[in-house]
Amino acid sequence: MPSQTDTRTTSTWAIFRTYVREVLHFPWLTALIVFSMFLLQFAQVAEPIYLRQFFNLVTSIARTHAVLIELFITLGFIALFSFLSWLARRIQVFTLNHLESAVMLRLYEKAFHYLRGHSYRFFSNQFGGTLTRRVSKFAGSF
Repeated sequence: MPSQTDTRTTSTWAIFRTYVREVLHFPWLTALIVFSMFLLQFAQVAEPIYLRQFFNLVTSIARTHAVLIELFITLGFIALFSFLSWLARRIQVFTLNHLESAVMLRLYEKAFHYLRGHSYRFFSNQFGGTLTRRVSKFAGSF
């Protein structure tokens, strides 16, 4: 009778929980990503509102000094929100790249540490290349 191998499957939720647990080891980076995401959304919503106000002022009939000052103030707000949008995007991309590389490094370290705890018999029964490929796929899929 052929021997049955122990084929364990891991659920998607277990892998997702592992990823979330590792991300939570970096709370400042996660908070910075969320903050920059909200700042980016705020700036991208506010900019068209001031742009509409700018064009309403340009097409207005009154050509007074007060309208001209309000026109430049509105143009300043448009530039400010455009700059905030750019800044938030740069912060988000930089922080996300740093977080992803740090979490992937932790996943690699934990997986290989787990493999090192196995016995010689385990490695003689398993193909070593497959194990390292699985670890690489696990960490790389983050």
